[in-house]
Amino acid sequence: MNNLAEILGGKTHLIGSNEYCTAVNTTKLSKAIRYFKLYPLKTNKSIIYNIWYKLYKLVLKKKHLTDKELNTVKRYMNNLARLYKQI
Repeated sequence: MNNLAEILGGKTHLIGSNEYCTAVNTTKLSKAIRYFKLYPLKTNKSIIYNIWYKLYKLVLKKKHLTDKELNTVKRYMNNLARLYKQI
């Protein structure tokens, strides 16, 4: 996690006894997005990435702040949680 945070210019935080969170500024994520466009994921991770990318685009356009789009964000987050349980 620390290596990923360093590459993307972010920080890793301990949020539980064994859980870490990596925070990265949205403008610095372009490196990762370019990488995954060149080398797309091929497993269930590709579905997770596509949902994440839709959320990323909403945040960039600041559309996650409207009531309608907030419901979309919640739906995407529920889908992500469900997919993470399957992995």
